[in-house]
Amino acid sequence: DDSGIDDTYDEADLDAFEAARLSRPLGSGDGGGGADGSADAEEPPEGASEPQMDGVYPNSHLLWEHGPRRSDRIRTMRLRRDLVRCGKAGEAEDAADSLPAVPESFRGAAAWSHYRQWRSTLGRLVGDGTFRPLTRRFGPLDDLLGVLLGKSPEAAKKGCGWSDLLLAELLYGNPLLSPGDVPARARAAMRLAGATNADADAGPMDGALRPIFLDVAGGNAGRAVEAVYALCGGSAGAALPAALTSLLHDLLRDAGRVEGPPSSPPGGKAVDLGTELALGAAEGILSSFAGEGLRFDGVRLAVRFLLPHAPPRRDANGAVVHEPRFASAVASAVDHFAPTLDVEVSEITSLCRPLVALGSVEVAEACERLAFRRACAHVSGGGPHGSAYWLLRGMEVVSSWLPVERRGGAGYRHPCRSHFDMLCGTVACNLIVETARMMGDGPAAAAAGEGGGEDDVGDAFRSALRDARGVLELITEEDGADDGGGGASPLSALLRGHPELNLLGDAVRLGAAAARGDAPVAASCVVSCLEARALDGGGGGGP
Repeated sequence: DDSGIDDTYDEADLDAFEAARLSRPLGSGDGGGGADGSADAEEPPEGASEPQMDGVYPNSHLLWEHGPRRSDRIRTMRLRRDLVRCGKAGEAEDAADSLPAVPESFRGAAAWSHYRQWRSTLGRLVGDGTFRPLTRRFGPLDDLLGVLLGKSPEAAKKGCGWSDLLLAELLYGNPLLSPGDVPARARAAMRLAGATNADADAGPMDGALRPIFLDVAGGNAGRAVEAVYALCGGSAGAALPAALTSLLHDLLRDAGRVEGPPSSPPGGKAVDLGTELALGAAEGILSSFAGEGLRFDGVRLAVRFLLPHAPPRRDANGAVVHEPRFASAVASAVDHFAPTLDVEVSEITSLCRPLVALGSVEVAEACERLAFRRACAHVSGGGPHGSAYWLLRGMEVVSSWLPVERRGGAGYRHPCRSHFDMLCGTVACNLIVETARMMGDGPAAAAAGEGGGEDDVGDAFRSALRDARGVLELITEEDGADDGGGGASPLSALLRGHPELNLLGDAVRLGAAAARGDAPVAASCVVSCLEARALDGGGGGGP
């Protein structure tokens, strides 16, 4: 921000300041636009396409980017934006196309050539006294110019630490230094800083980080993971540090800086460090959110953290590689969660659905048990409608989300299916009992005769009929659903022809006929109810 600069510097200082606005082959540009970098300048950028020094253009610093051509395109877009904002839209194309093209990828020779020209011109300006008016007013400028000219060792006398010396050398002394030579230069910077007591106030932490930095610079990237793991509390680490440690390991492994195959300790089972770190981070998340009112957030975050690791993958040979411990961890987190709201169950099961669709039976069964627990909560909190809804959702997980070849595992009794049968039978029996009680009551039966209806019967009968109809309507909605592709829903096919559902439907028709006083239809429904119980193995006896 140059606001108020005229109040401090005279005209000669401003001339020197303008001379210092050189093209920066190793840094960013001017930031574009106004003094605050907001690119809201009222005047167009001057000299955007002219060399600001001999042979060094404003986009020369892009030669040091990994992808100079892409960075140059971004710079061109910003330049056009600034010209358009200034009302110079007609000049945008000419100004953008007049700069020399940069190579597609990094080329050390081209970058080094522009850098040497930049440093040579800077040295000439320093030598002929161009900056002298500024250095008289701002003493540290001499040291800064010395760093820019590659004289960083002199800066050690000014109290710079070893990291400052190393960074100055990498940026301005020898920017083409090979990665293999960085450890040697780092040791030299540490010796120089130690000889001048520049690191006297760094504290014990800096001394602990020095060997770690040297190991990482030497190619042992796993040392960084080990250090972060130890500094963040090890196996008892909090959620955020543990997750960052796992992320760091995954990034280094994907970049090829640490070995991917698991290590085999002597006499022990093969251990994958990435798996251990990810599972430890998930445990840390669950522990950090174990307080009252935070458990849902903990389970949701832990599941989201583990999901990218849980799906099966294929190795270079095409073989399926699956780590069952991740799926087990997801299932365990879901199993130990007691939901208090319907939306919590919906979100957790939705997160797990992609994993279930890939064939994870363990996660599917955990989601079914989660829906079953929510259904049980509705039993004590209201009518059977809410309970039936969540029982159906649990049945949907194992009968619709899972691939066909993974359904119906032996040795597992699906709680939602068995309790849904029980719920339908209980609701139907309650309605039949209330219907029989109403029909056996003389005054009530008379009231339900010709001209009567459901509003003329007792509260108990109306409540039983309402509950039965609610469950039946819920099932009818499932029967009318499709699989998203226009076909019948697998859950509707499962429900069709169900003995308990047939009994429930006959009971609803019986209750409605009895309320209307339609004796023939009621008698037919009684026969159907008895047949449904006989077909279900009830021995032909009624409820």
